[in-house]
Amino acid sequence: SSGSSGGGVCIDSKAVAAASPRNTGKPWPLAIFSSGFLVSSDQYRSYAEHLASYGYVAVLYDKVENLSSTIDDETSSLFVSEIINWLESPAFQGGLQTEAVYAVGHSRGGKISLLAAENDKRIGAVCLVDPVDSNEYAPEGPGYPSAIKSLPTFSTPLAIIGGGHSEDCIPVQSNYKRFFENASSRALLCNVKEAGHFQYLDKTSPIQAAVCSEGKVASQAVRDLSKAVIVAWAEIMLPQRGAKTNLKSQLTVLNIAVEKWLKTNVFQNADVNFEVKGF
Repeated sequence: SSGSSGGGVCIDSKAVAAASPRNTGKPWPLAIFSSGFLVSSDQYRSYAEHLASYGYVAVLYDKVENLSSTIDDETSSLFVSEIINWLESPAFQGGLQTEAVYAVGHSRGGKISLLAAENDKRIGAVCLVDPVDSNEYAPEGPGYPSAIKSLPTFSTPLAIIGGGHSEDCIPVQSNYKRFFENASSRALLCNVKEAGHFQYLDKTSPIQAAVCSEGKVASQAVRDLSKAVIVAWAEIMLPQRGAKTNLKSQLTVLNIAVEKWLKTNVFQNADVNFEVKGF
């Protein structure tokens, strides 16, 4: 279905319905996934399907923009709120948990998700997948604020998944490490040291492969690990999903579970580590 916001700029959104034995019925938890710059939401379809398998309604959307006519970051962040507004409408009969939405985004979409959460308290947790902030290629300016600079006052639980092999195309001053360093809220970092910036996508285009190289780890393994962390963070941090107590213990269990998963799955040449702060 389609919606619009601001001056007739259109967005095209699609929902992947919850389908899981874990799902106990309405209202369903809601996740909104924001794509990277000029990356089709179809390239993140498996992420939405994985969230749906855990009982979430996952929304993917595309903005109508191109290289010669881009939509600024502030307006883009409002699209996330507009999608929540749309899903709160009577047409959905209160079937979605819109009071604690999960915002997920890759690359520029990570920045957009963070900006949206800063201004919309209906977002209850955020996960950034190899996020990119303002830099020399996309400088700060009107409509293009730095998301990293907002982090000292940001209080929403924040997970960050980063690829250490992405520095060939992502300036270090705006990469995932800077997001975690500046986070003041409860935050988790999953650092996949050999993951390239576009290895998170379901399928990489020739142009994307030329711009950002791949590391020594298999792209499927990068995606599988990222999906596991994305779901785990929501299950732990969203108030309607996780326990209210002993969050530190839950994160320790997550770390142990992922380490066990790495040992039992083909994940060669991957150095993966976790850090937490604010607990």
